[in-house]
Amino acid sequence: MNFKILVADDEYYARKALVMMLEKSELPISVNGDFEDGEEVIEFLQENEADIIITDIRMPGMTGLEFAKKAKEVQE
Repeated sequence: MNFKILVADDEYYARKALVMMLEKSELPISVNGDFEDGEEVIEFLQENEADIIITDIRMPGMTGLEFAKKAKEVQE
């Protein structure tokens, strides 16, 4: 099984470094998207699924905690 992962972080270099690290790992995962904020992820989740979402807690517009609550609602 391959787990679908999304990464949300407003800091570009931190986000890209995390994506690169995940993609180089030998874990059964695929990074299906990286996003600058929670709103972008919510939009993506309306048409797609994710098994794991890695998010920053402090992001502009919507905090990671607010985003987690909305993401759960969208995925149900």
